[in-house]
Amino acid sequence: MGRKRRIKEPEPPRSDLPALFFSEDAGLCDERGVRARLPEISDSGELRLRFLRGLGGASEGFAGFCASHPAEEETGYRCYALEGFGPFRAAFAEKTVLLDTPVTAVFLASSATSFYPLMSPTSRSATRTVDRILFELAYLMHGGSPPFSSLSPEVFAAVERVPRLAEALFARRSSSRCCPLDGLIREVSSAVGQTPPFRGVKLTAESVPVPRGSTEMIADFPVEALVAALTCLLFLLRSQSADAEIGMKLSGEGRIREIALTASVPGSLFRDADGGEGFDLLYSFPPEFHDRIRMASVLCLLAHFGTSARLLDAPAEDAPIRLLTVSLLIGAGPPPILDFKYSDPIAAAKGIVGEIAALLFGGEDADPASIPGP
Repeated sequence: MGRKRRIKEPEPPRSDLPALFFSEDAGLCDERGVRARLPEISDSGELRLRFLRGLGGASEGFAGFCASHPAEEETGYRCYALEGFGPFRAAFAEKTVLLDTPVTAVFLASSATSFYPLMSPTSRSATRTVDRILFELAYLMHGGSPPFSSLSPEVFAAVERVPRLAEALFARRSSSRCCPLDGLIREVSSAVGQTPPFRGVKLTAESVPVPRGSTEMIADFPVEALVAALTCLLFLLRSQSADAEIGMKLSGEGRIREIALTASVPGSLFRDADGGEGFDLLYSFPPEFHDRIRMASVLCLLAHFGTSARLLDAPAEDAPIRLLTVSLLIGAGPPPILDFKYSDPIAAAKGIVGEIAALLFGGEDADPASIPGP
């Protein structure tokens, strides 16, 4: 095996975020500003292992992303949540080429809101509507939230296309609300079931009984972000469903609540999958559906939801059908302190479903009124 080639320090990126640089075999080639924030790490080998461990179930999918060539990636970036990696809680991985060598640059931050410079509307990544909206949502949430009346012209696209979602995410006082999850998933199921893509589809929502001594299925979270993420994922599973049946199941253990979406999909989708339990498994779906994956994954990062995607049945190369489950995890904090302010968070679900359906299916001039709404 020949001597590893050290990659020349790239030109300064579009931000001053600390960064790691990985080769096609997921080897750590270089770093900038990371070791300074993690003085307890002694060498690059330990730094690489700590980062991969911080990815959890997404580490295998990340290795597959490193192995792909930039030309094979429609957008060239993916976002990840991190745990136990010093002050860093989010990672933005982007494909690039340095000195004719494919490289994966990973920018690190304490919050996904810091990645908005990397999703600039002038970049190749932000040429699609969904990517521009994700940039603007992250921009609005970074370092403060301007009121609606003072939004600059360049951020109006997000407000005009997904106004309910945008307002909920950057209005700090109302972004998180206590909500009974059982009622919410049933409302989402009802609203999504009324959209044209779900005609003839059996969409069910159920809740596992709460164990004795556990708290009820009520959590404090950004309701609109959860509904938008669920809607994107339901449309994704519908696109490849083998039997036109999709299930949503709410369960809980301790203070963690899991909403699991399950569908039977063609086994051929996963012949080249890298495994693991990260959202990267979903990129086995055809590229035309990756908008929905990016939208859901970034929203979950911004709203601090845990995510996983996994195949439930035993692997078989010739399996015509595989059972896929995609999960969102909510909670992990102490039970919310309830107040007496009137709020009906479940009522927000129908409007958000309408916004996301219009965004994904209606094109630039979609009339949201044509999709079931409030």
